[in-house]
Amino acid sequence: MPTYAAKRLQLEAESAFELTADRLTRSVGGAPHQQLALAEVSRVRISYMPPDIVQCWICTVTTPRGSVWIPSATYPAVGQAQDQRGAFRPFVQALTIAIADQTAGRPVVFERGGGRTRLVYLLLAIAAGVMTASAALMSFPFGLLLATPFGALAWMFWRFWRRAPPTVFDPRALPADIAP
Repeated sequence: MPTYAAKRLQLEAESAFELTADRLTRSVGGAPHQQLALAEVSRVRISYMPPDIVQCWICTVTTPRGSVWIPSATYPAVGQAQDQRGAFRPFVQALTIAIADQTAGRPVVFERGGGRTRLVYLLLAIAAGVMTASAALMSFPFGLLLATPFGALAWMFWRFWRRAPPTVFDPRALPADIAP
């Protein structure tokens, strides 16, 4: 059965994700840490995280009993990241197909984009826009010096917010722009 491994956070041990005929298991240090029955899955969301060190997609699988998130990057040490899209994409494709097979006849949402971080980026864009306007009202040279970086931040956060509106996808064919 398909497997995938990634260190989800810099200060966390590496997780091994194993897909079996009816379960998704996340093991840490060789011991099962989380198990989700594929037949209970209610939502699969694949979202893009803005690049910090490398580009990263997150696949979150949700059931009534909990959720598991799987990143397309691994973080071997503080300040280091490795892109694993080559292994992530086939694993997530096998996972979405297995979920679709196990949940046939039951509504499951396969969604891309969106996520909680999208709201955070909107709020940050608004806050940076307010700071830009406030700085622009200050005295000329000092206000302009402050308004420029705040305006750049507002633009960057706005772009992140606009980039990934939530849409649904076919679980049997991942869109080409997910972890290309």
